Amino acid sequence: MKWGKGPRPWSIKLFALAFLFAAMWRLLDHLLNPLSAWFLYSERFPQIEWTGDLVIVASSAEFTIALIPIVWIFGLGSRVARWIVTLFGIYKLIPYSWSPELVLFSIENNPLLLVPFLATVLALVMLYVPASGRWFDRSREVTPETFA
Repeated sequence: MKWGKGPRPWSIKLFALAFLFAAMWRLLDHLLNPLSAWFLYSERFPQIEWTGDLVIVASSAEFTIALIPIVWIFGLGSRVARWIVTLFGIYKLIPYSWSPELVLFSIENNPLLLVPFLATVLALVMLYVPASGRWFDRSREVTPETFA
């Protein structure tokens, strides 16, 4: 894989910004509210003895992992990554659809809970606007230098 050539369309730039914003929001939330992050990780991985330091390390690791799709899509222009990010993004958004009443109740109590959700939805939508489609198709084209 080579670094994508040429300028990125506005939709790919907006995808990268929205995806990065959602990842940063989650990292900041975990760092500012370590107890809630501790509960989240303890519930997800009960076999691990969670400490404050381990919560920080896990939160930082999640943030770093979230940067990989940005590099894949913004940097390399990978169409496969677009589908992988879409599938994982939808998987991450599924819990919001299971109990809309609970989500609405949570949002009424803390409207900021909606911010990372909307940033993720915006990022996923930006992958499928026409400008993005043209850019991904352009990355498939073979240049004359390939055969030189």
